[in-house]
Amino acid sequence: MSASHSSQDVSSVEDILITPQLFSRNSRPPDLTGENRALVALAHEAAQNPKSLIQKLVEITAELCHAGSAGISLLENSPTGTVFRWRAVAGQLAAYQGTSTPRDACSCGVCLDRRSPQLFYRPGRYFNYFERVEPSIHEALVVPISSGRNFLGTLWAATHDEEHKFDAEDLRLMSHLAEFSGAALQLLRSIQSVSQAKRELEDRIQQRTLALYNEKRFNEDLINCILDGVFAFDLECRCTIWNPAMKKILRVSRDEILGKNVFEVFPFLKETGEEAYFHKALCGESAIAKGRVFEIPETGEQRFFDVHYCPIWRETELGKGERQIIGGLGLVKDITERKLAEDSLRELSGRLLQLQDEERRRIARDLHDSTSQTIAALMLQLKALQNSLRLRDSQKQGALEECMRLAEQCGSEIRTVSYLLHPPMLDEAGLNSALRWYVRGFAERSGIDVSIHVAPELQRLPQEIEIALFRVIQEALANIHRHSGSPTADIRIALTSKELVLEIKDQGRGMPPEVAQQKGGRLGVGIRGMRERVRQLGGELYICSGREGATVRVNLPLAPEKARAASESA
Repeated sequence: MSASHSSQDVSSVEDILITPQLFSRNSRPPDLTGENRALVALAHEAAQNPKSLIQKLVEITAELCHAGSAGISLLENSPTGTVFRWRAVAGQLAAYQGTSTPRDACSCGVCLDRRSPQLFYRPGRYFNYFERVEPSIHEALVVPISSGRNFLGTLWAATHDEEHKFDAEDLRLMSHLAEFSGAALQLLRSIQSVSQAKRELEDRIQQRTLALYNEKRFNEDLINCILDGVFAFDLECRCTIWNPAMKKILRVSRDEILGKNVFEVFPFLKETGEEAYFHKALCGESAIAKGRVFEIPETGEQRFFDVHYCPIWRETELGKGERQIIGGLGLVKDITERKLAEDSLRELSGRLLQLQDEERRRIARDLHDSTSQTIAALMLQLKALQNSLRLRDSQKQGALEECMRLAEQCGSEIRTVSYLLHPPMLDEAGLNSALRWYVRGFAERSGIDVSIHVAPELQRLPQEIEIALFRVIQEALANIHRHSGSPTADIRIALTSKELVLEIKDQGRGMPPEVAQQKGGRLGVGIRGMRERVRQLGGELYICSGREGATVRVNLPLAPEKARAASESA
């Protein structure tokens, strides 16, 4: 709703403002006893029932100012825009509690715009909203409520008859009460925040309790029906436990191994360095040996395993916490099939990335060769039509010119999309030139100041490396634009004798810890794609984040001939 004038002779908000009269009217003497009593009541309400504090505050406002109504209107966003919500109302207008008035079409908005208390005389003459309010408002004293530098809303009092008029004493009272209101609202928000945090903490505790319960049940079920290999050994490395899964894994039965030294039965374990893990377990340390390659004696087949070693303790004296190591435990998991699947998945991921780049190149070419040409032809036809018609109707002429402008804009956007999908410069001139072109366009579109430093000795690299580096930079800059809020970005490409190092830095708000530390399954698709591209080339991608921004670092090994060239150039 916007402010509109009633049928009366009111042309501006100044016609209903009478604030100076507050200081020209005779003020009643302060009622310090009543004021102190009110403050005590407010303090008691804050301690006993803080949720009803603002309602108590407006009731006291109406009482101290002898007003027909009083209320607190707070700013909030709604689907139709910013409004003042009547959060608490006392007196004759109590029925309007919960309703709202538009920010820019009510007396509260005028008060906040002027950042000072305002006195209104019959505001319904200017604001249509108040024409429908019953009983009608004769005078309204509105005082801003602030917290620090932020305005939260207003405290107001209203009279409904000609007999009562506000004076400087009312202004003094309401100014103090408005300050109290700001503190009260902050208190309520703090209470709400604490309550919300408490609920979230309780939810997390409940979820954690449930997770621990489920984990306990899972461990019990796992022990009852474990399919991985389990073996145990004593201080002399003699086997004491050998479950059926171990027989299936190493083709050696329980009777063949129990009581015998593990390294005598399986001599190859010394060659793979398992002795060190046995020693750690017997010294009280847990350790995991990943990707161990064991040769199955019976078949000669090589398979891959992860082995978890841990000590076995025994209490030496009950209740005193004294214990000693009596042996070690090994949990063996056959990961051969998983390793083969990971290798296949890595190969598939590489192929998908390659197909993606090829599809981008195809779409970019089609946009450039087909759609762009069609739009260019459309622009020529529109120009010819404009020249031939010579329209005298300015509206039709404007419509035709707008069509030409839109066609030109479409052509420009299609060219931009085409180049972003796959810059032809990347194939023709190489990474350095394509990157500088892309950075210039990105800076213009985003407003982010991007600096780029490329090692002067950098020459053309294999196509797959240049595409991967370009996509990593493209994705990193997009993340900076979307998430970091950084005004700058810095790109550096350096060469050493063995590898290429790429760094993209910003000065924004950083990344969430779970993303920066690469934990869990919440990594974005873009980051996963960046990491997969780099991994396909045998490199590593690291993300470092802090208060002063984030850094994406890529270490990419160079082929021997590239390494030699870089070393000689350096």
